Amino acid sequence: MVKYTLVGALLLLIWGLIFVSTMPIRFVLDKVQVPSQVQLSAVSGTVWSGRAQVSWLGKVPAELPITELNADVSWRWCPLDKPLGLCLELDNPRLKGDFLVFYALARGTVGVENAHFEVRIDRYLLNYQGFEFPLSGIGLIHVNDLEFLMNKPVPEALEAQGELKDVRNDDAALGDYEWKVTLGQDMFKTDFSGGTDDFAVKGRWELDVKKSKYRYYVDLKSGSAELLQLLSSYAQASEKGKVTFYGIGALRL
Repeated sequence: MVKYTLVGALLLLIWGLIFVSTMPIRFVLDKVQVPSQVQLSAVSGTVWSGRAQVSWLGKVPAELPITELNADVSWRWCPLDKPLGLCLELDNPRLKGDFLVFYALARGTVGVENAHFEVRIDRYLLNYQGFEFPLSGIGLIHVNDLEFLMNKPVPEALEAQGELKDVRNDDAALGDYEWKVTLGQDMFKTDFSGGTDDFAVKGRWELDVKKSKYRYYVDLKSGSAELLQLLSSYAQASEKGKVTFYGIGALRL
């Protein structure tokens, strides 16, 4: 009797998985409340696999080198990576990527692993104390670990690194850069360094997650007296061959 009960339960579980995975994604979305900032269009496929066009209608933070967030998104169930995981790909003229999104039942968290993104930055207008200059380049982002609690928008864990390649200010080449991001004790830390033969930069940006306050510093070294003289009026400190920028502020999302 127990044997037949177990077989029946197994068959019921298999039938349930097949039923859910082949359910049209449109039917599921009709039953789920999507955040008002997210717009879905051209939706097709099933929970198992499908695609949609996703647009973010909310305000994009001024600190990000993009003005809008939208992309064609495709997904497929990949149980060999995570039992409750979806492998996703997104495609946008300025943003491409692939990553694994999963739900950890035991911890009650949603996470991202093995994420790789390429961001094309086209004349992003950086403004520092009234001094504006456009930046262009290619950003490569690798997210090793990103995990959220279901009821908290702030990550529980984050580890990522990346590169900014072929950074330019119009026709002026500014070199390549590396950066690393970690989250620990409610503090984001971003360390970065890079430059060219003419100048080199090294700095850190920190964010207190609970207070939404940030602080930063950037050291810039150069053998060009003209460049240092130009930047010294915007810097908080200067010495022979180097200027330093630093400050504090609050994020307004």
